[in-house]
Amino acid sequence: MFVSGAVFGAVACIAAPFHVDADAYRRDATFYACAVVGLWFVLLDGEVTRWEAAAMPAYYVAFVAFVLRGEEKRDGGVRRRRLLSLEEVERGRVGGGGGGGDRRGGEAPFTTRRRDGWRETVAALRGGGGGGGGGGGGDDASSASTASTTARTLLELVKAPLDIARALTIPTSEPSRWRPFVAAASVSCAPLPILFSVRAAVALSRGAWTAATLTCCIACIATWRSVRGRERPPGWWSKTLPLAFAASVAWISLLATELLEALTALGVVSGVSPAVLGVTVLAWGNSVGDLVSDVVVARGGAPEMAVAACHSSPLFNLCVGLGLAFCASHWRADFSAPIALRSHPVLTLSFAFVLASLASSMAWLARRDYRLTRGFGVWLVGLYLAFTASAVATELSGMSE
Repeated sequence: MFVSGAVFGAVACIAAPFHVDADAYRRDATFYACAVVGLWFVLLDGEVTRWEAAAMPAYYVAFVAFVLRGEEKRDGGVRRRRLLSLEEVERGRVGGGGGGGDRRGGEAPFTTRRRDGWRETVAALRGGGGGGGGGGGGDDASSASTASTTARTLLELVKAPLDIARALTIPTSEPSRWRPFVAAASVSCAPLPILFSVRAAVALSRGAWTAATLTCCIACIATWRSVRGRERPPGWWSKTLPLAFAASVAWISLLATELLEALTALGVVSGVSPAVLGVTVLAWGNSVGDLVSDVVVARGGAPEMAVAACHSSPLFNLCVGLGLAFCASHWRADFSAPIALRSHPVLTLSFAFVLASLASSMAWLARRDYRLTRGFGVWLVGLYLAFTASAVATELSGMSE
């Protein structure tokens, strides 16, 4: 609800007014709504079978395949229209027409705007600051600069262990971060977070750890012999991207597990139910990255991409994240019996608000020719605030009883 409501609303408030592709929006919203309804029925049933657990990631794979197939057809149609337009321009030139130059001249400003917007987006995502300016010198400026430098230094000290762990366990192909020693270490250490993440679901024997250690040592030596003395990544380095992705997912899984255990302990101490913690603190912490990235992308000139992410991201979490968790639970239980689910009024409220958000969004945009306005964004943010207030009120009323 946070991504499809608050984040979607924030994108609309910041980048509106703009149009979204009607077919793409209906496709994404429909797939997401069907996934929500399917999970609702599973929750009402009170248990998850192994086939239902396996069907959830498969549903997301089908969604991605459907999107790719649709984009291929659309690109083919665009190429055909461009060829036809070029033929018309050539006919006009032969006949003495001069409209082609005006058409090309009219396209340049749009292309320049999109390119400049994407440059700003990439700079913002990398943490680059914009230019800045400003007058006002004197003591105020010097004290502000000193405070900013101190805060930045403290932040770098806090981030340093995390940056070192990330560099040593996630291979990177970025030229500015390329170091041969770090590259060799990242290839050999990347399996470590993966193994620790797998260990949380499946018990690993001592022989498995020994084999993994030997494999990592061999990979480190081979990588070092290959990249030693190089100033840029070799051509085969792109093949380490799947390993980097798997290590990144493993880190996210480990951190999410620690966060979940901390929230559970906090709920036990304070008497707040895990459901309320899940729809508030955990949802905010899990989706703040979506909020920042989608808003930056929308401000950078690609609001349609941000809107698509507002539906695809929760769909991925719902199908792949939750589906793989159910599959791991079945694996630990040797697929002997379905997994029991405990319902909660807040969960039912969550499903109701998500479906209400999707239905109102589709109806609103259909009536306005799929043009997003700031009023639409305010509506979604208000709907999310109403959901949060209702969830907290439901929990408080249950505690009072």
